[in-house]
Amino acid sequence: MIGYKDNSMDKKLNTRLISEMMLEKGLSQQDLAEKIGVSKAAVSKWLKPESFPKPSYLLKLGKLLGVRHSELVSLADTLLSPQVAFRKSGNYKIKVEHVEQFQFVARLLKKLCPYLPFDKYSNPPTLSNPTINYKYVQEVAAIVRQGVAKPNGEIEYISLISLFNDLKAILIPVLWDKKTKKQGTHIYLPESKTTWIFLNIDSSIFDFKFWMAHELGHAKAPFLEGDEGEDFADRFAGALLFPEVMAKEAYEELINIDGVWNRVNKIVELAKSLMISPLTIYYQLKFYSDEYSLNSLDLEQDRAIFRATTEMNSQYENLSGCIFKTENPSVQDYLKFAEDGFGSMFFKVLKEALHKEGDISPKFISNVLDISLADAYEIMKELITDEHPSENSTI
Repeated sequence: MIGYKDNSMDKKLNTRLISEMMLEKGLSQQDLAEKIGVSKAAVSKWLKPESFPKPSYLLKLGKLLGVRHSELVSLADTLLSPQVAFRKSGNYKIKVEHVEQFQFVARLLKKLCPYLPFDKYSNPPTLSNPTINYKYVQEVAAIVRQGVAKPNGEIEYISLISLFNDLKAILIPVLWDKKTKKQGTHIYLPESKTTWIFLNIDSSIFDFKFWMAHELGHAKAPFLEGDEGEDFADRFAGALLFPEVMAKEAYEELINIDGVWNRVNKIVELAKSLMISPLTIYYQLKFYSDEYSLNSLDLEQDRAIFRATTEMNSQYENLSGCIFKTENPSVQDYLKFAEDGFGSMFFKVLKEALHKEGDISPKFISNVLDISLADAYEIMKELITDEHPSENSTI
């Protein structure tokens, strides 16, 4: 998961830090211009500062100087900037256009905020000082589990859904073809204190559950940025799905089993019973053994745990297939699942905005959901009329 802020409305760079880093790295304004792909005059204007670089150039500038976004742009100018984080599967490279796309979506979502049913005078119950300290994360996860009355055992993804509304989080299930490698997007809008979470249901049920728990971690700690935010969300998700009490019991059994593959097979068996990824269990076992200075289970020999996880995933249908029983569900079925099966208020909010705003078009829906214009048109038609889409209307 990669995180960025949208600074399209900000006008102030931390020019002192930029100058110091240029000196440290031996870079001139001309060097920056050539590496970023702009004129020297443009760089000069940024540093005076007379202008502000667009998001793609800002991203390149930060990478060149090795400076985090929160340091590159003055804090006073970024307090109300949307925070965007998105996940792509595997080692798929995040490109500049991906960053710009999601920052654009963040600006579009502001148009829907007036139609949200949340109390605009209260802040969501987020964590005050989140940290990745093992004990802290375990305690936070335990409190969340109490909220769904599941101190131990499997947590179904449906149970997680109820936890998002209290955090002013809007869940949006999307059907992004798995070939796109996109798995989820998290957008926090500080002005409305709302979190918008896009989750790809065209993915493994095991991965999906982890990403949902991961996004819950982001929603509980919205001001943690970059690697710090990602580390917390990952640790929180793991602790929520496989808490210490379960890790302790599993570790004590596994440490007495001889052979890497025998241990891995036992983890796969446990993963299937809990409907979570074997990797989630494995990493929680690592955190547990590290915390208490215990012997490592060492299951990465011959990539055993990774190979077993891939094999297990191949045996199960994607979540979307389980839900719709088809690769091309109708728009009506998709919207019904989003509201009734997923508890999402997004399309209800969009429907109200469509009836009250004059400039929300299929293009708006296409951009927000990252779907084709044809699919967006069918969704809009279903939302603004009482007519059902034709049998050929699929998404």
